[in-house]
Amino acid sequence: MKIRVKFYARYGDKFGKEHYIDIESSMSVENFLKLLYKVIPGLQNERNIILAINDSLASADYILKDGDSVSIFPPPGGG
Repeated sequence: MKIRVKFYARYGDKFGKEHYIDIESSMSVENFLKLLYKVIPGLQNERNIILAINDSLASADYILKDGDSVSIFPPPGGG
């Protein structure tokens, strides 16, 4: 299966704005994130990322489907 991954804000500058990742079927969001940590250098050093599937927040046990779009955002900042 092929999953589109889009990085936003400073993550887009740091990791590239868009990637396509091939995965096995029945992969959970939790396991997909572990895979991303291996294939996107430096991502494992980021804390508190926000991850959405098809424009909606998803739980760690959500099973990805072919054609899903994963969006990854840094935590909001400011003060």
